[in-house]
Amino acid sequence: MVFDKQHQKAGDNSLQIQTGPVEFNNNFGISEERVRAIYDERLRETLRELTLEAREIACHRNQLFANDLIPKLVKAELLDAFKDPGFQMLLSVAQKSAASTERSADYELLTELLIHRVKTGEDRSAKAGIRRAVEIVDEISNDALLSLTVSLTVLVMTSKEISIRDALDMFDKFFGKIIYDPLPRDYHWIDHLDLLNCIRIRETSHSIKMREVISEHLEGYVSEGIRKGSHQHQRAWGIIGANGLPINDFLVPHEINDGYLRIPVARKAAIQELRIPDPNHSDGFSALSDEQLEVMHNVYELYCNVDSPSETVLNRFMSEWDSRPNLRKLREWWDGIPSAFNVTYVGIILAYANVQRYCPGLPWLQVSFDTG
Repeated sequence: MVFDKQHQKAGDNSLQIQTGPVEFNNNFGISEERVRAIYDERLRETLRELTLEAREIACHRNQLFANDLIPKLVKAELLDAFKDPGFQMLLSVAQKSAASTERSADYELLTELLIHRVKTGEDRSAKAGIRRAVEIVDEISNDALLSLTVSLTVLVMTSKEISIRDALDMFDKFFGKIIYDPLPRDYHWIDHLDLLNCIRIRETSHSIKMREVISEHLEGYVSEGIRKGSHQHQRAWGIIGANGLPINDFLVPHEINDGYLRIPVARKAAIQELRIPDPNHSDGFSALSDEQLEVMHNVYELYCNVDSPSETVLNRFMSEWDSRPNLRKLREWWDGIPSAFNVTYVGIILAYANVQRYCPGLPWLQVSFDTG
């Protein structure tokens, strides 16, 4: 067994950051060595605000933060962010939060927030929200962070899966990852998040149940669809074929409504994302033309009860939902939330930073459940 040996010498009151070797090259711009020096410089400024008794603890916690932050910035080729005065100022705020928290997950959370800051560029709304999120990392409770993360992903959930049951399996897998601790049974987390300005409680509104969320966000799965052999079926068949679209790909059997067909999307808005086989395109598919998109929207309007979900189909969908353990646990918790609330921009940023810890690479401000 071979151990890597590292030696450092430092004077009084100096910071020593020591990590394992990073196997990434930074052949241009600011060097990793300089980044570590900048981190040390900024931290020395932070430590001046503390007494000698507190500095040792603050140094140790910032070592843990640096050990998470710098290798990830190296890997993402984002070290040039350290040239930006605004980023350096935010780094100081993050170092203060790191110094104030003993929760190891917070160092990962701070890293994700700083990476997001780099990627947002000059968006001032984003910069303000990220700064506030960084400031409260050491204040938000475990229960509140978990509840915020789960709540936001419920409110924006969608799917690109064609199969309804495959989509439900993806939902179950995804929520199994982000429900990393037992969901709280009391509701102190709601007041706590409101106090931190991560949510705003709507006093005059009732909380929406999971059935309502699904009806709004997954209406393509719980619609009645088009009855086989009906006049609407014949019309849909005709206009799809006449516009050069493969009929069997764009009108599929409804898995939970026998004898009916549907467009293979989770919601009407997702028609914009439909693609058609195209051997001349790099990935074998191309986007629909404006005319073809209009055709598919017209086909959607041929659904029975197009303006509202079918209660029968919705009941079947909920039965499938509850047959999956993580989704059943999620629904039971969600349906018990007593207050309606809106998630603020700060809450959105914190929740998505937390999601990145369990589902790396998931796009910001978008939750997609077909990422594996």
